[in-house]
Amino acid sequence: MPFPLSFVRRFSDFNGQFVLLVQCLSCRHERAIKAETMARRFGQDALVVPVARRLRCTKCGQRNVDVLIGGIPR
Repeated sequence: MPFPLSFVRRFSDFNGQFVLLVQCLSCRHERAIKAETMARRFGQDALVVPVARRLRCTKCGQRNVDVLIGGIPR
């Protein structure tokens, strides 16, 4: 079950055991990015919302994306 982006504050929340569910609103491309991957790039204490606002679609290059928070499946 996905949660709104405001559900977490930093990549270190929940021990980094969540994913960013990103969907491009232009071309409908979807991707799940592990929080630990983002933490390695931006740091454990980086705020999730500002980083999510910078994301762009890897398929069409648009910044028109919707980001939700999901748990890592076992």
